[in-house]
Amino acid sequence: MRNVLILGSGRSGTSMVAGTLAQAGWFVGSRPYAPRSSNPKGFFESADVNGTNELLLSGVVPASEGLRAWQRWLACLPEGVECASSPRAERWIRRLVAHEPWCFKDPRFAYTLPVWRPHLGDAGLVCIFRDPAVTARSILKECGQEDYLASVAFDFERSLAAWNALYRRILDRHAGEGDWLFLHYEQVLTDAGLAQLERFVGAPVSREFPEEKLRRTQSDEPVPEAVARTYEELCERAGHRVGARARSTATLAREFKAHTVLERALKLVAQLRRGMTLQALAARDLEAFEAAVRRVVPENGPGLTADREYVEGRLATVGSWERVVRELGSLDVRDLEALDAPATIEALATQVAAALVELAELYAREERLERAERRLAEPWPIRSVAPRRLLVWPEWKFETLVALLQGLRETLLAKDAPALCLRHDTELDEPAEAALATLEAAYARVFPAMEAVEVLLIAEPIVPEELGRLGLAVDQALAATAGDRVREAWLVATGAKLVMLDELNAKPSLSNAR
Repeated sequence: MRNVLILGSGRSGTSMVAGTLAQAGWFVGSRPYAPRSSNPKGFFESADVNGTNELLLSGVVPASEGLRAWQRWLACLPEGVECASSPRAERWIRRLVAHEPWCFKDPRFAYTLPVWRPHLGDAGLVCIFRDPAVTARSILKECGQEDYLASVAFDFERSLAAWNALYRRILDRHAGEGDWLFLHYEQVLTDAGLAQLERFVGAPVSREFPEEKLRRTQSDEPVPEAVARTYEELCERAGHRVGARARSTATLAREFKAHTVLERALKLVAQLRRGMTLQALAARDLEAFEAAVRRVVPENGPGLTADREYVEGRLATVGSWERVVRELGSLDVRDLEALDAPATIEALATQVAAALVELAELYAREERLERAERRLAEPWPIRSVAPRRLLVWPEWKFETLVALLQGLRETLLAKDAPALCLRHDTELDEPAEAALATLEAAYARVFPAMEAVEVLLIAEPIVPEELGRLGLAVDQALAATAGDRVREAWLVATGAKLVMLDELNAKPSLSNAR
């Protein structure tokens, strides 16, 4: 059961492959994204992995790309431009790869792989790809429906260019080193392809996870010669037959019907809204729908857990919503009116209005979760000139603070001394003014010469969901006194590396390893 890194363009099947591994026990990151309409079974992609790659790409993606934070999975990095590592990125990577067996996937790996390589060991490298025209259309669909991509100015040609640049980087720069497996999206939907994946990773995968019915985007559009050549090379490496790009008549008919059904259903809703029929129903249900669409979801608060439970609990009902819309769309409104069947119209319209209200609620909560995931990947803002940061939540008593500062004296006066980040909780500790006065008295006792020591007070409220951000912003945390379960649980929840006071005395210079 080996560690695995999954590379490939977004919307190419990387989530499908990662799901087969995640369902079989691989670690995909501490904060995986919640499922949403584009990936109803999940992304198996984590904010801490993506955040590390965003950090690496932030300084090298040209401004002309017009990509903001979290949009850089669509980047088209020029040839010869490489990502430079940083102590923070190295620290995050070491922390991630400590969870074995792991399976990390992110389109950005095509450009950040050289920074990760020293930490990968004998991990297998899996490259997933799909017909470039299909991928490009799926990318455009994603850009059109996800708010965080609203500012991205992509068209079909630019999507193809990004696809080609990403895979050329893999083929030309990376594929010559390491143990690689190339797989076409179509192969993962077969027993033979899954067996090949199992042999490569050295363990069974979840064969039930890939589903043919989730393949929704199709395209027969021609692509530039350079893109076609890259696709052919990928297919050759994967042993996949090139050229089977035409859709069946049945698939085309099914897609056309689905589109037509939805269009007719929405037209009926519009008719009801204009008061053409059943005005009372329109006023009651459609106003509720509009209110749900306009709902502004709060940015913060303890509601994230409830939102996650709501989203996970509603995803299974998507099929029933589709059946409602199909049933409604299969009827001709004029025929029903001619037959004087208002009860039938009312029943069906009530169903579709209720479905749309619930969908709007689902999308609003999904958007809140996605915003939270992006925010949680960013370290808590701590302004310090020190090379490192040590987090401590002390008891704000004179004797306790004196003992703490005496124990840390050597560390705090070292050449590479850390900033001492002291937690103060307005609900659990004494008032801030009194706490600071006690700290100043203790400092004067331990440092009578008034040596310069950087001390930062972290007193702002931090909701449990955001404790991980604080852990990302510090290098170590001093373990709480034995028996102090409140502070101990809080420090553990930050995810920071916990150390004992005697460890700091033995090693005055803090380690970056976490």
